Amino acid sequence: MKRKLSLVMAVAVLVCMVFTVPTFATGPANQNVTVNTEVADPIWDIVVPTTIPMAIDAFALLDGTNQIYSPDFTIVNKSQVAVKATATVSLTGAALFQDSAAGVVETGTDKLAFVQALVATDVKETTGAAAFVTVAALNGDFYAGSLNVTGAAAQATEAAVDIEKVEGVYGASAPAVKLGTAAAKVEFALQKADYVKYYTAADKTSSAAQLLNCAPNKKGSASWRFIGKINSYANWQATDITATVAYSFAGLTPANYAAANLDENGHQFLSNVAAPSITPTTYTLVADTPLAVTFSLGNGSRAATAIASVKKGSNDVNSSFYTIAGNTLTFNATYVNALRDAGSAATITVKFNDSANTTVNLTLNV
Repeated sequence: MKRKLSLVMAVAVLVCMVFTVPTFATGPANQNVTVNTEVADPIWDIVVPTTIPMAIDAFALLDGTNQIYSPDFTIVNKSQVAVKATATVSLTGAALFQDSAAGVVETGTDKLAFVQALVATDVKETTGAAAFVTVAALNGDFYAGSLNVTGAAAQATEAAVDIEKVEGVYGASAPAVKLGTAAAKVEFALQKADYVKYYTAADKTSSAAQLLNCAPNKKGSASWRFIGKINSYANWQATDITATVAYSFAGLTPANYAAANLDENGHQFLSNVAAPSITPTTYTLVADTPLAVTFSLGNGSRAATAIASVKKGSNDVNSSFYTIAGNTLTFNATYVNALRDAGSAATITVKFNDSANTTVNLTLNV
């Protein structure tokens, strides 16, 4: 009897122990969270020419100077962001395109031509009478944005100007891009337009906001035209020179826009910005013969004004061994023979004095 009671008590204790073991809640080992993103798209509004008229004017009747002549081709950025605007130009036809004006000679009847895209150094903008709309006339009692004015009174009557026409101003230093059958780029960085956001009296919800162009004077506009020289002895036809222009655009962030070194007119001619360079960079030394190396100092904001140093390894090459005249670096025959006598290829490092301290390595084989 006692033995049976003891068994029951043991089982009871065991059951009690099983049900008093603590339990802990556990979650999944990994947890995935999906994050939604939004894309803030700007308003794109870029005006470009849709026709490319060009005159072959063998006797410079139109302007008294150029034998290739065209009206201005203007690009106006009315977008909310700065843009890089690229016009890719290529020429076709029976003309024999030359690398320089000097290549156009009048000693025969060959259809020789040298054609360039001349870029305006400044632009003048005009607007139509209907383009002016005052903020007060918008029937809105609040707005946001920049009107480039100061003071509430000035803001209340500021006119919103929509550029209607742009004309180029071509100074003596106007840059130009050489054109031919190979595609060439006429490229600009253009400042954004200035917009004011406004709401009508009937609907002031955020989705009803409208943007009115308040493009400030001389901002975001560029202009260029065709010019050139041709052999007036040739029998020119209208189809002898045909231009094809393809436009492309890319947005510029504020940082990239600032890096473009834009001028006071809100545009910068990018095609004329290039670092110093040397082409080719590999040469074969010939005994008793000077070596002439042609270099470019570059263009625009990246240009150098001179070669800063010429080194072989870490040592300066003695200035008696070379001369620099124009865009040519010439190593004299004495130095050439000394390099040949060494019996192995030499590496010469040319450093320019541009802001980036551009260096170019020359390989001189024996």
